[in-house]
Order: sequence, then C-alpha cells, then structure tokens
Amino acid sequence: MSLSALKGRVNNLLRRYLDLEIVDLSRKHSGGGPGVDLLGLILRERSSRVDRKLRVLQIGANDGLTGDPLRALIVDDLVEAVLVEPLPSLCDGLRELYADNPDVRIVESAVAAKAGTAEIYVALRADGAFADSKVSSFDPAHVADHIDRRRAIEPELFGEAPRVGTREVDVITPETLLANSGWTSADALIVDAEGLDAEIVSFVLDFDLDIAVIQFESSNIENGVLKELDLRLASEGYLSARSGQNTIAIREDEA
Repeated sequence: MSLSALKGRVNNLLRRYLDLEIVDLSRKHSGGGPGVDLLGLILRERSSRVDRKLRVLQIGANDGLTGDPLRALIVDDLVEAVLVEPLPSLCDGLRELYADNPDVRIVESAVAAKAGTAEIYVALRADGAFADSKVSSFDPAHVADHIDRRRAIEPELFGEAPRVGTREVDVITPETLLANSGWTSADALIVDAEGLDAEIVSFVLDFDLDIAVIQFESSNIENGVLKELDLRLASEGYLSARSGQNTIAIREDEA
C-alpha cells in the first residue's frame, strides 16, 4: 500500500483531528504536541474486524494509569494484554489494579536482547526510598534529566536533592516474552522505555516477531537515530506516522 493510500485510511479515522504527521523520511522530525489517541482508534477499528480480543504487549507499563494508552481498551474488554514492568512496586500496583481481570498478565522484568539480570537506574532519596517511582531507565542521564525537570516544577517534592541510584532487575527477551504469553503473534506492541525506545524497537525487529502495529515514544529520540529507525521499519514492511510524542508503525499488509 502506498503512503498516500495510508494517509487516506488514516484520514478516514481522523476526520475531526488534525494533529497527525505522516512520516516523510526526507524531513527532520519535529516531535512535540499532545496528539490524539491514534493507537486507540487504530486498535478499535482492528477489533471491529476480528472475532477475538486483540493481543497486546506493553513494555514499560508503569502504573497502568498515568497517560496509559492501553487502559481504556482494557476497561472496554477489547484486549488481552501482557504488561511488562521492571520495578516491583509498580508491578504490585498493576497486580492490584487488574486482580479481577484474567486477560491481563503482569511480567516483572525489563526487556533486552539478552536474558539475565541488569542494573536499572532510578531516582532515590537520601534514605534510599524512591523519589519518583514512575521513572526508571537503563540510561542514567535520562533519570538525571527527569529529576532536574521535576525539581523545577515541584521543588517541594524534589527539594531534597534526589540522586540517581540503581536496582537489580530481571531481564527477558522479546522472543521469550511472546512465547510465554502463548501467542504466535501480537496485534500491537507498545513501548515506553524512558529513553531507550529506539533500541528496544530495533531488537524486537531483530527477533522477526509477527506484530501488526508498533507504538513507541519518539519525541526524545535524537533525529538521526529516529530517521534510521524509520528506515528500518520501512524495510521491515511498516508504514509510520507521528502522533504527538509517539510514532505508530503499521505493517503495510495491515494498513
């Protein structure tokens, strides 16, 4: 399907919305903007065409509530989901949130190309408690930047000079994640990896998994890296669109 054909299909879904930028690989990515829930629109449309619940993998589920792109679809009973989150405190919250939903499984792990354990960076107070349990990353600079931004906005909460600390977490590969779910394919992959989205999407593609739609946060990805990922996605048969802070890639045979 051509890019113009994809634009036509997306426009049919987004007649009332303007905040969509179809990727033009010759242009510099500008990012920004809150965007519309393009993923929700795409998955709801897809749900109307299949006779089963959609299968969705989410890497970086966090608390399952704050700005979560999957929450409404779970509440509306349209998906079965595997939610991946490395921090135990957040996983405990996810288990409580979805205790009565057998279609939601929680995996307490990070995702990387090689299984095992790894040190993940977090924001800690002087007493070792989490300064902000909603941020963790394999990139210490990302956590440090987050602390600086939060201190500027909420000095009363971040005035005690939180530091970047580490926690050891389990690591699982995308291939094992999908296999353990009992699925041979997924309708969607959602990635919010606090600065490492491009890396995770790249090694997910390396495993050649059958995934129809991929969403990842792209607003913090360096332009050159993002363009390389756009080209990689195109070579794998995906057509990509920007919506707000995210990029959504739809496999061409699904668009």
